[in-house]
Amino acid sequence: METPPTLEEFKQQARNVYGFLAIDYGFVEAQPPFEYSNRFLVSFTNGLLYVFVEGEGWGKVASVTFEDLSLRRAGIGSLLSWYEPLGERKKPRRSERQLSQLEQMSRDAELLKKYGARLLEGDSDEFVRLWSVLKHLRPPYLRAVRNAASRNDA
Repeated sequence: METPPTLEEFKQQARNVYGFLAIDYGFVEAQPPFEYSNRFLVSFTNGLLYVFVEGEGWGKVASVTFEDLSLRRAGIGSLLSWYEPLGERKKPRRSERQLSQLEQMSRDAELLKKYGARLLEGDSDEFVRLWSVLKHLRPPYLRAVRNAASRNDA
């Protein structure tokens, strides 16, 4: 079993593999716009869009989500689903080892580079399209909490 990364290793990997956000798209590392208890979180923003890189599952899983100013969220999976439909993807073999958390971060950064240019350049239609695919899956309690947060900021 692989040892999970330390907090510093996680954050350094996020900064390294998502460095293209700053270079190519003008993003900066920033505190997330909400309180969060998971310290394994690095967020980047360009003022219109946040990109959250989060470590989950006690060092086994990495996730990437996007959030716009309307508090709508979409994950890297919705981007992948749109540009690389499930039927066209290479199916993993059961014997293949699962990627480590740091390897998942590298893979997801490559997917974002490959498919995310329109989103990262600020194309709001691209975000709405990705978000709308998943909005019906959002649990009602999450919609209520986020909507309340949105009203309080107004």
